Amino acid sequence: MRRLPTRATVIPVQALGELYNVRVRKTGRSAAEARTAVMAWATTYPTANTTRSALVAAAELAAAHRLGIWDSLILAVAAENGCGFLLSEEL
Repeated sequence: MRRLPTRATVIPVQALGELYNVRVRKTGRSAAEARTAVMAWATTYPTANTTRSALVAAAELAAAHRLGIWDSLILAVAAENGCGFLLSEEL
């Protein structure tokens, strides 16, 4: 069985914002419940912040591939942090 290289797990901060929105807007959870979920993920895994270079890359991705800017930002931050596997609600 082929083993994948070991990589650190990080969560783009933007993804945590998306988690909050999904919990409140799509599942009807309260803001307090959404905050609890976000904080649980944020304290379990390291987060990856948005940088200027990630923003530039996201704008290029969005324009070149007709993606939303926020999805593009998640992709750019993940790529900038060496992400080899990305889970997403919409992508």
